[in-house]
Amino acid sequence: MSHPSLLALLGHPVAHSWSPDLHRAAMGRLGRAGAYVACDVPPARLSEAIRGLWVLGARGVNLTMPHKVAALDLAVEVTPEARILGAANTLIRGDGGWLAHNTDLFGYQVMLADATPERALILGAGGGARAVAHALSLVGCRLTVAVREPAAGQELLDALGIEGLVRPWHERHQGLEGMDLVVNATPIGLGLPGTPPGELGRRADREGPTPLEPEAIGRLRAGALVHDLVYARGETPFVRWARLCGLEARDGRAMLAGQAASAQAAWWGGPMPLAEYREALDALLV
Repeated sequence: MSHPSLLALLGHPVAHSWSPDLHRAAMGRLGRAGAYVACDVPPARLSEAIRGLWVLGARGVNLTMPHKVAALDLAVEVTPEARILGAANTLIRGDGGWLAHNTDLFGYQVMLADATPERALILGAGGGARAVAHALSLVGCRLTVAVREPAAGQELLDALGIEGLVRPWHERHQGLEGMDLVVNATPIGLGLPGTPPGELGRRADREGPTPLEPEAIGRLRAGALVHDLVYARGETPFVRWARLCGLEARDGRAMLAGQAASAQAAWWGGPMPLAEYREALDALLV
């Protein structure tokens, strides 16, 4: 009989994440004994937390904002996926230290499915946006990145070796008519404490802010896709507005399931348990 494994999610904040519930449910389906805990760790304590998990014998670690970039420097080895994206969302226990890995790319490829958009607008420039940009570049999509700090958007494109257009946040509604896909890669819609309401978008019947103004969503052409990396029970405000406008919209649950299943495969080895993770997540987010 195998010994129970310790797994952890580190973020700041982290209470909103469904990852612990998802991993616990899927591990039960897979017959894997262990504990998966979420820990709110401020950036200044990240190194200490990761060292502590190593000492405790943890099998693996997930990382969410704002730790994905800093985690690279705390690993003894980095996988090609993490190196390309310049961020790690998964640490795997190795013989002499942590191996930094990134499952965001696979997660977004699960969400993208067989779509091959020609032009896309990415809202945000964080770790999730990097995975989205890389996945879309692999299918030949031309990219526009809208972000509050244009330098961050240009840094994203340069780091990935991608040519594209960067727009400041207040110009994010320009050129929507020509887009095949819009991806929300910001936390807008999560309702995190301290998120300013300013330019985030109007409230949709008190359901929360949207990254695009609702009337602007209606300017997207028929057949355009809307992807929201945010996920929730039911629909996120952005997904709801997009569907009201007759657009095909998906929230981030498919990406979350892909990320988590890929991490489990890396921690335990063996085949990718994607079906178990999708079933577990659908049961949680009814």
